[in-house]
Amino acid sequence: MTTDVEQTRIVLDPLVSDLDGESAALRAAGPLAAVELPGGAPVWAVTHHAETRQLLTGPRLVKDGAALSRLEAGVALPALYTRFPSLDLAVPADELRNKPVVTQNDLYELPVRLRR
Repeated sequence: MTTDVEQTRIVLDPLVSDLDGESAALRAAGPLAAVELPGGAPVWAVTHHAETRQLLTGPRLVKDGAALSRLEAGVALPALYTRFPSLDLAVPADELRNKPVVTQNDLYELPVRLRR
């Protein structure tokens, strides 16, 4: 048995092949849209400005940038490599410079090139 939320969940395309259609679906869903991220994670997306502002300034929201970065990297990088399979580092890996951050691997820059 599926719930109404599962039936109306908007499945996001990691390659964003139809940005206008996806954006329209999110707006039509109202201020809080049931969304499925690439990889199948069910989440809620706040889609309207007033509600987003209320949420982001509220005391109940935990703002964990490191967790968000891990999530983005886990979704964005595989999608990037799928879209551009010939993507490669433009410099040897030992030339990458890490920022002095203790909690995560953070680079000053990540030079890449598309091989043809």
